[in-house]
Amino acid sequence: MKKYLLLIFALCLQNVLMAQTKYSFRGRLGQDISFRMDLEQNSDGIVAGETTYYRKNGKVAKIPVYGWMKNADNQGFYNGDALFLTEYDGTKQCGTFVFGIDAQGLPVEGSWSWHEKELDINSVEKTIFPSGVKYLNPAKGQTINGEYSFSYTRSSGMEDCGGSCTLKYTNGQVHYNVCTVTPNIAEEKKTAKLNGSYFTGSHDEYRYKAYIDRKFVCIWATNSGQVDDWGAWATIDGIYVKK
Repeated sequence: MKKYLLLIFALCLQNVLMAQTKYSFRGRLGQDISFRMDLEQNSDGIVAGETTYYRKNGKVAKIPVYGWMKNADNQGFYNGDALFLTEYDGTKQCGTFVFGIDAQGLPVEGSWSWHEKELDINSVEKTIFPSGVKYLNPAKGQTINGEYSFSYTRSSGMEDCGGSCTLKYTNGQVHYNVCTVTPNIAEEKKTAKLNGSYFTGSHDEYRYKAYIDRKFVCIWATNSGQVDDWGAWATIDGIYVKK
């Protein structure tokens, strides 16, 4: 009995640690840009945090960043896993980080990019995660209600793309209306039962899951199914930031 109790305790402890994974480090982008990142990751691999930039004039800029841990075997990362993170100016995307994570929680083989510009991550060192700070704040009940969106510019001279998501909570259910333009269009308007701060859904062969935070909504596919009545390769996958 004691052996089984210890095993259960170890599994519970592992789940707690997975739900509280945190990364904190500083380094340089290219040779000239000094930055710091503080990130929190839940057991589904969803990540929220902040990038701090230290300007040469002494000013400091802080930018929210959201994303997730994905398998990246086909991208050449040393352990097959990498963080894919996007910076946001309000609800507009303004930069992307992609990097692997080593055993110390430090980035490897990483870079920041936006359109044609790309900078390698250099000179990283571990820092202390800020005390009392929580970047992941699961929404429940009426805190779910709101409008969320994201937008991005595809490239110079081309139209903006993005998506919108409206949520309304009622008696343990969420009524949601989601639309993305990539520029092909995907739309979904349904009601789902909430499981904590999550809900699941499907449209034809496409299945998806959503996590609702007080500051954003993350929707991702749980299979590789396609939707015939959406535009080619269009999905509702994405991170929608609360307005």
